[in-house]
Amino acid sequence: MHEALPELALHFDSPVYYEIGWGDRDFYQAQEVTSGLALQALFWSKGAAVHVVALFEQPEQYFADEPVVSTCLSKNELASLQSFLVSNFSRTATGSIIALGPGNYGDSAFYRGEGRYYILNTCNNWTAKALKSSGLKIQPFFKCTAGSIINFLEKHRRPCTS
Repeated sequence: MHEALPELALHFDSPVYYEIGWGDRDFYQAQEVTSGLALQALFWSKGAAVHVVALFEQPEQYFADEPVVSTCLSKNELASLQSFLVSNFSRTATGSIIALGPGNYGDSAFYRGEGRYYILNTCNNWTAKALKSSGLKIQPFFKCTAGSIINFLEKHRRPCTS
């Protein structure tokens, strides 16, 4: 990802992997989640944030208590996915990504994101759009839960050949 978004090298020291998420700026960065923030995110979002976490070990180890599903992508598919991810970072007039502050856990940070979060455009829809950008045959509109994305990936995972 450093090749696709070299600005990350200013914050992160060459991790093996990145976890990248997208969501409502206020809700995603909140120290305490409230029903008011949830309603604001669903109906009156003030903007998006991208959360980037540096992983220095395998995702299965880092997220040992969470479901992790891997699938292999060709070079072209990976380039398409990276292009989608890069396009979701807002930029200054000079082209720099905009840091918002420290992330939620581990070695992580928030950046201003593109797009608008709302009830029909959630973090799970965004994740499905990212997967679709790589060429996977996923329907983002119908992927409203993390479980639906995990189920799709489990059914359509592709083994790595090298």
